Amino acid sequence: MIELYENAREKYRFQTTMRYASSIYFLLLNRISYEYSPEELSFLLGQEDDFVWRLERLKIAMGNLELMIHLNWVFEGRNLCFESYDDEITYDFELEIWMEDGVRYYQMDYFINSVESMSFFRLMENINIKSIKQAEESSALKRGICRTFFEVLLPTDFFKKPKSAREVKFQLDNHSDIKIPVIHLKEELDLLWGRKGAAPLKRSKAKSFGYRYSLHK
Repeated sequence: MIELYENAREKYRFQTTMRYASSIYFLLLNRISYEYSPEELSFLLGQEDDFVWRLERLKIAMGNLELMIHLNWVFEGRNLCFESYDDEITYDFELEIWMEDGVRYYQMDYFINSVESMSFFRLMENINIKSIKQAEESSALKRGICRTFFEVLLPTDFFKKPKSAREVKFQLDNHSDIKIPVIHLKEELDLLWGRKGAAPLKRSKAKSFGYRYSLHK
């Protein structure tokens, strides 16, 4: 894969099949429709913060079966690719990402030949600065709700067995009538795991696909 940079725009050129390219489309479409940032989706998948950022830019392969299963869980059974698309013939594609007037654009084209190309998809993600500032102003309240949630949850048997971030989020959603951004849940949970004696929880992957959280023994 070749990385190209032009006027602060990201460009990635690569060869893949139509079906695989459609999986990138659905990854972006589903993430944007759920209003998850790449970091938030990475957290729900139990991965490092930059995992989805690299996934969307084809720095990590989408072919991992466990990854597809976890994406299916997070996106509640939504489509992850166009199954009817060809998965044999490879084409030259180019993905371009740029910001303009508070909107992040994702456009993928495929090359018919050396001089002709056609748009495969174009998606827009609203990065509203005003909304971000408003979210920051209300973050103290929502982080406080998360803090109270964990104060109630930790003495129970919930973390006796390892739990994924997705399972913790499901528990929080049932606990609170207010929609809590995933980033606030992540920030509070990150304060609770660490070495035995220094934090109540440990984070480990062991044999699982993603990180899971459990009480120190």
